[in-house]
Amino acid sequence: DIMKRWLMEVDPDFITWAFQKGIMSDNELKSMQGGQKLKITAKSLIQKVLSAGLFKLPALLGVAKVAGNARKAESHAKTIPLKFNEEKIAVWEKKLEKFFIK
Repeated sequence: DIMKRWLMEVDPDFITWAFQKGIMSDNELKSMQGGQKLKITAKSLIQKVLSAGLFKLPALLGVAKVAGNARKAESHAKTIPLKFNEEKIAVWEKKLEKFFIK
């Protein structure tokens, strides 16, 4: 969901540029549209930065940040308390919402 929200907010020119430079593939875009995780390793991020040049570095780092937030949200979502406890659930929910509400 985080990745899909990012796709709706990002400048379409950035997406076009990323495709033209080979930074984003069709499969990566489809994965993000489907709500799947975008797996960016440090090595692949470095390769993408080198192929793009430093011109769009802030945007590329933004993609990495969004992907990292999506992984953190997924990880936190799995920590829902197993036994119902209203206070614990409220704390868990509040933390989870921080990943989505900016």
